[in-house]
Amino acid sequence: MKRKRAAGAVALLVLLASLSSCVSTQRTSITKKDLPDPSVSTLVFGYLGHQTMFGVSALQYCKYYQVNPDSEARVIDAIRPSSVSNPVFFLDPVAVGSSWQLLYFQMTSGNTITYFYLGMVGKDAYDFRAEKPGLLYIGSHMLVAGATQYSMQVRELVGGEEEALEAIRPQFKGTAWEAVIDQRLKELKS
Repeated sequence: MKRKRAAGAVALLVLLASLSSCVSTQRTSITKKDLPDPSVSTLVFGYLGHQTMFGVSALQYCKYYQVNPDSEARVIDAIRPSSVSNPVFFLDPVAVGSSWQLLYFQMTSGNTITYFYLGMVGKDAYDFRAEKPGLLYIGSHMLVAGATQYSMQVRELVGGEEEALEAIRPQFKGTAWEAVIDQRLKELKS
């Protein structure tokens, strides 16, 4: 009798674990009340995606970590403002002087999930340093499948920065960042 209960409990735990992994979601919004001011922080945004036979899709659960020893050690999640399939992302505003590297992401295609752990060696085009306050567009980076391996390629999109700003703008409505975003959009359109 005790064995059946224990087996039942284990089966229930496995079922709950599998169901919870199906419903986990990545961040799609920010908390506006604690946003740092644009005069002392950097709002980083761009595209992190992968090319599929059906088009471009977002890299999921992207995590950046802060590597400058003079700044606070942190890991932050990329935020997808419009949908998890759109490769546009932004990060919570980061401290000026901090340096960030992409640590992890996953790619989902059909029933397959591939996990990528990038490590802490070197610097890639999607890694950045927040040199000055304001906005920092890091570009468009697409993971492309080769014959035997994946490679991350920089692919500049027509209207890339403008489109990304338009996608993240609603997240910052009513904050000091809204005016900074609007000013940059005005510059890009002129």
